[in-house]
Order: sequence, then structure tokens, then C-alpha cells
Amino acid sequence: MTTRDQIVRTAMSFNGRLNGHGYNGPNPFSHDLRRPVEAWCADFVTDIYKRAQIPLPPMQAGCRTGFAGCPEALHYGQRRHVTRRSWQAEPGDSVLFDFHGHGVAGHTEIVTAYHGGELFTIGGNSGPSNVDGYHGQGGVHRHRWHALEH
Repeated sequence: MTTRDQIVRTAMSFNGRLNGHGYNGPNPFSHDLRRPVEAWCADFVTDIYKRAQIPLPPMQAGCRTGFAGCPEALHYGQRRHVTRRSWQAEPGDSVLFDFHGHGVAGHTEIVTAYHGGELFTIGGNSGPSNVDGYHGQGGVHRHRWHALEH
């Protein structure tokens, strides 16, 4: 099994967990990282890599591994020239979203696949799944996004 497979398999094992618990509440990912209850999408990504035995480097002050803030993770990647476009993503990559188009990442998930202009991800502290039919807010859900090359 490749490291990318380990990351995806570990993330997928949590699909549907905490469904309907709301946003920013207690969760096993922040707890495992010994972080406070917070907006935990980055804690999910960081902890999944840790659980897959591929810990992320510290990307911001106060984090022993990974990141707690999406803007800090984006700046970390940009400084090291390791960012790429969504249509170039591979399974196991973390993806950062700028939903408002103002250059600030506000959410992160893990890529599970890319097919025909669609990026498939799984993320924590996220909205309803548009893949599995989980309708609750704040849990671990899979998503499909349009990611056409342009």
C-alpha cells in the first residue's frame, strides 16, 4: 500500500462520523492533537496524516505537527513552492479552499480522487455530503467539486 492509499483509507474510515453534531464542537481529531475545541477542519487533516503514520511538518507556531489555520498552511506551501491547482491534485493531497475568492484559504480537506473535471474530497467540520447523502452539519463528509482546468 502506498502512503497516499494509507492517507485516503484512514480518512475514509471516519466518513459520516459526527454527522449532525454541528460545527466547531468537540471531536476526536482536535482531542488527539491536544488542541482546544475549534474550527477543526485542519485538525482533521493533520490528525489523519498522523494516524496514517505520515505526520506533517509543523506549519505554524504552536503546532507540533501540521496546522490549525488554513491561511497558515497555504502560506507554508507557497513559501516552499509545493502548491498546485485543484485539477493537479492526487489522492492523499490536502486541498485548501478559498470560497470567497479573496486569496484567503478558509477550509481544508483531503483529496480522494480526481475524475473528469471533478475533485473528490473528504473533510471534517464540513457541510453536508453531496456524495453520500449525509445531511448533517459539522461532521466528516465526502464532497465532489468542479475542478476544471482553466
